[in-house]
Amino acid sequence: MNWSTCSWNWRKLIHLRPIPHPLIQYFIGNGSRTSLWFDNWHSDSPLLWKWSPRVVYDFGLRLKAAVNAIVLGDSWSWPTALSIELVKIRSRMPSYNPNSIIEDSIQWIPSSNGIYSASSALASLRASYPLVPLFKLVGFPQNILR
Repeated sequence: MNWSTCSWNWRKLIHLRPIPHPLIQYFIGNGSRTSLWFDNWHSDSPLLWKWSPRVVYDFGLRLKAAVNAIVLGDSWSWPTALSIELVKIRSRMPSYNPNSIIEDSIQWIPSSNGIYSASSALASLRASYPLVPLFKLVGFPQNILR
């Protein structure tokens, strides 16, 4: 995609991706619908944000690879390359094993039911502060300053 042809609004929205990204959790089933390098499925996710692009080359996996590239049946199967990065990534793997029968699933972390809602997104992004003791002196029920 040529970013210079995109509108200013779209480019600004793209730069905001890191804000909600940690609030989306992927759970691996067969690994076919989750990006190995760009989705939040690993404790270091997205892996490409934490590790350099050199890791992709060292592992011998494509940049567009899905998680199923490192799944064999119902267990993890990383490439055998011995690099410090690979050892660190392997040590922080999710505690669960993949399941070849089910599809990957996505959960919106701020919501109690795991489903995205605008109100849960707003609540997770908005900073909340305790009321100051002097609040009643300068405000009233309609929250309009005196």
